[in-house]
Formats: sequence, structure tokens, C-alpha cells
Amino acid sequence: MCALKWSAGRGSIVNARLPLLHTNRLKNLETFMVDLELATFMPLRKEQLPTAIEAYGQLLQHLRCAAVDKVLPRDVIQWQPDGSGFGFMGEPIPLHVNSSREQAVTARPHLSGFDDTLPGTETTPWFSAAFVFESASDAYGASGNTLTAKYTPDFGDAVLTVAQWLVSEFESEFLTIGAYFSSYVVVLEPWQYLLGIGGNLWAFDLAVVPQRLSAQFQEMPTRYTFQECGTTLCLANSGAWARLPWTKSP
Repeated sequence: MCALKWSAGRGSIVNARLPLLHTNRLKNLETFMVDLELATFMPLRKEQLPTAIEAYGQLLQHLRCAAVDKVLPRDVIQWQPDGSGFGFMGEPIPLHVNSSREQAVTARPHLSGFDDTLPGTETTPWFSAAFVFESASDAYGASGNTLTAKYTPDFGDAVLTVAQWLVSEFESEFLTIGAYFSSYVVVLEPWQYLLGIGGNLWAFDLAVVPQRLSAQFQEMPTRYTFQECGTTLCLANSGAWARLPWTKSP
């Protein structure tokens, strides 16, 4: 597998630069909750971008998102000619993960393109389809004015469902490396590790990966556990969840 240097293209607006965005967030970690992100990654030829955006739009429809064309402005989500990829962060929208419940979690659509060339080596562009969760009460719940220490069961159900749908929606057309849920500032690390460019494979609280990648996760840290979920492998940091996301309530 060739090395790939991750570069600009993730940002709150199109063309925002990754290093600047991360610097700004790191300066403020002590004053507000770090955003949580669920992201999947896949190699993507540039001409396949419209197909990938269409797949993401289909996922939004599954989540009962209204006005998908307004949520995903296809005319601005484009590869930049200077090789800096692209980054798009949408407005917060409700995600309805269970048709029998009106309750929804709120997230921002987040699409990123990574496009770079190492000296003497042409590399394949990569694409990330993601959701950024900004609400602390959605994720952790609250007791009075105090947030609980672990993700709530309802939030776990929602994240697992969206993760499985992310992998399913894209795996049929592209080869994803799974979907990973963690803080926004480290969500790239499993992807970096699998590409052989550093990173940390276990920098996630939940992951859904295709079974073809299961060998990568055999040497599991003690705090992690797993469950086979059909054609995917579900993994979780057991200490992060009030109830493991794949374990249903009694």
C-alpha cells in the first residue's frame, strides 16, 4: 500500500485549511466540549465524486432529511484545482435513525476530499463522508446541570445505526475502510494507521468495519470489545458507553 500524506480539505466552509481549523479547536479544548464525529473513508477517483455525493444524499434520505439538495450544494462541493482537496461542513440537521421514534439526534453533514502528490509518487485521492455531533446533551445526557460520563444508550443506538448505514451505502460502490466514531480532532487517526502513515488504529469509541479488514483488529486492547454484525465487525471502547451500542435494552 502506498503512503499518502493527508492534507488540506477538512473545514467548516469549502476550501478551509485543515491545519488552521485544528489549531483553532485545540486552543479551545478546555472551554468547550470537543465535537464528536462519525466518519468513513474510501479511495475515490476524482470523476467519482458526483456518485459519492449521490450516495451520501441517499443516506440523508434514509435519515428522513428534508431538502437534500439544499443540504448538499453540489455546485460548491468540488475538487480544488490547486490540489488542496475540499472540505464542506453543512448546517445542523436532525437525523431520524428509527422510523418508530420521533426523537432525533442533531449533526452536521461533513464531506472532505484529500488530494495530494508525494514527490515522485502519484497517490489516489481519498474521500470522507461524515457527521459531526455538537450537542453534549445528545451524546452524554445530563443529571441536573452535570453531564454524565458515558454516552447514553439512545445515542449509542443512533451512532451504531448511522455507522452501519454509512458503510452499507458506500461499500456497494467503493471500498471503504469502515466508519469510525471519536472526537473530531482524532477521527483521522485510524485511517492514517491503515494507510501506513502513522496514526492510531484504536483512536475511536465505536467502529464498524467490513469483515475483509477484521485481521487488522485481532490484537485488541483490553478495554475494547467486538461483535460480528452480519458482513461487518462492530468494535467499541467498552468504558465509553453506558450500554454497548449493539446490546439491546432488556
